Amino acid sequence: MTSSTATPPFGYFPRPELLQVIRARFDGRENVALFARRRNGKTTFVLNELLPAAATWRWEFIYANLWEDKERPMDVIVEAVEKAAGITPALRVDRELSGGIAVGFGSASGKRTVIGVEATVLQRWKRAIEALATRGRTTLLVIDEFQTLHHRDPEARATAALRTAFEANSGWLRVLMTGSDRAALTEIFRRHQSPLLGQAAKVDLPALGPEFDAHRVAGVEAATSRRPVPSVLDVGAARIRLGNSPELLNKALSRWVSGEAVTLDDAAALVEAELGDAGYEALFEALGDVAQQVLVVCAFERAIYTNIPTMAANLGRPLKATTVQSAERTLVKRELIGLTGENGLREVLDPGLAIWLQRCYRALEWKPAKPRGAPRRRR
Repeated sequence: MTSSTATPPFGYFPRPELLQVIRARFDGRENVALFARRRNGKTTFVLNELLPAAATWRWEFIYANLWEDKERPMDVIVEAVEKAAGITPALRVDRELSGGIAVGFGSASGKRTVIGVEATVLQRWKRAIEALATRGRTTLLVIDEFQTLHHRDPEARATAALRTAFEANSGWLRVLMTGSDRAALTEIFRRHQSPLLGQAAKVDLPALGPEFDAHRVAGVEAATSRRPVPSVLDVGAARIRLGNSPELLNKALSRWVSGEAVTLDDAAALVEAELGDAGYEALFEALGDVAQQVLVVCAFERAIYTNIPTMAANLGRPLKATTVQSAERTLVKRELIGLTGENGLREVLDPGLAIWLQRCYRALEWKPAKPRGAPRRRR
């Protein structure tokens, strides 16, 4: 089972080498953690290549996107597994009890299991995995944006339950976890050592390059009679300008195909200008003033703590490292920033947000525009 998705504009760019690497890990009974920034194609790869491949392998497959409910990520996983197992939770309430509610659970076979009190999400998880195990079929479970669970599971109870199930069912269960926050996933692996979580194979989504650019040129040629189409070099330049995001590049190419821009560079500029309408401005304004300053620093991939004097000057007041650390934690918990993987630097996880911030604040020497200390856009 999976979420449906349309083929990306201008065709899907296949990644056969990545698929081979992941399959080899699965054959070695390893689980996989797939890293990449947001909007860089992790989910597109999963839905357009990995899950269709699993079907050809005659595997069952389950897809759970934790961003469907960021406040209840474990519920998203459990509901996806329950659906695959033919279990319908909370089919009806049988009777009220002093300790809770008796809930009926239905299944595809029509049989019903009744428990004494309302099942917790971890009890439901155990029951659903046990139901899948009886089928005896290799099953692929994909958990998209897995770091969301880390941010909502401070006591690590859900993570521990997953770990136990993965270990106990390693003969038939394969798991792929995607994540854009390398620090959060690394912390999960560090805190919960096990053969499947602690030693899961860490795989980076390969960077896009000229082959992808040429694939996009061919897609544009097939989509429009407009000539000449942008060159491979033009597409590569636009891709880099738009944070190496296939999603944003596709938007720019669509703008060019529709005739809204003379050149692809002009189309990329239109996409950049639209980012303010994507909710980024409202998101930014809702942050505290220190968090705003930290986020802008991260947009330029600069070291946070060496820029405390600049941030303090912008705010017009002394700024303690502990205050900055608190703001940094807030941004991490909201999944706005993560580690770059180089020298402990943070980066803005959404390239669209990073581009919007870079356009608004061309340099780090911005000045506060409001008493609360929001940065002022450079003219």
